[in-house]
Amino acid sequence: VGSFWMTRAVTENLQHQSATQPEEHAKAQAAEEKAASGTGDGYTWKDEGEELEVVFQIPPSTGKRDVKIEFRRQEIRMLKPEVKTLKLYKAVDIDGCSLTLGSGQIVVTLEKCAAEPWPQLLKEVEGLYL
Repeated sequence: VGSFWMTRAVTENLQHQSATQPEEHAKAQAAEEKAASGTGDGYTWKDEGEELEVVFQIPPSTGKRDVKIEFRRQEIRMLKPEVKTLKLYKAVDIDGCSLTLGSGQIVVTLEKCAAEPWPQLLKEVEGLYL
């Protein structure tokens, strides 16, 4: 437990920012509320702060042995049940990545190297998302 001034500091700083820089304060609050998300070819994704969640749609009968996914620093490679490679917008911590198999879906959790918002999931090269 911190001291009294430490517990009040965050609230007081936000109030001060709101009073002295209302436009910047409003933008910062809106950005925090609107986490990026999207849909791709056979998957959906959302930014959850320090992590990203990518959900791949697969046949409901897919078993654990029928799934193979490799995590790379800036890439997800699904080798089973289908072949798909996603080149990521920024780097992830491979040791903090995991997957969960559900009925009709694979939920992949990616831990970001830096806990900053991602405006998109995929890396863009020459106007194309890879």
